[in-house]
Amino acid sequence: GFTIASIMYVSHARRTVSVGATVLLAASSIAGTLMIFILDQYSAGLLREGDVKSIALAMSAGTFIHVATTDLIPRVNELQNKWTPVIVFLGVGLFWISTLLLSHHH
Repeated sequence: GFTIASIMYVSHARRTVSVGATVLLAASSIAGTLMIFILDQYSAGLLREGDVKSIALAMSAGTFIHVATTDLIPRVNELQNKWTPVIVFLGVGLFWISTLLLSHHH
């Protein structure tokens, strides 16, 4: 939702187009969840347990990384405020540190 709203805001789209895109995103999220549930139920003999969820997680992470690197990060770098890229970098660093800490506890 944040990504869609950001893209629509930057492109100066009309409010109805922005709301429509957000509703479409919400509907596709629900459809994706249902699809993964159905695939998980009917793939018992084809895949190991948890494989469908792992594939879905990898796909969603890849989509997020794609959008972040091709749309949001360039927009952040275009801003005149010099603190915004620093805050983004600190957020990435915090994520990396939390990943390291969590990997030691599992």
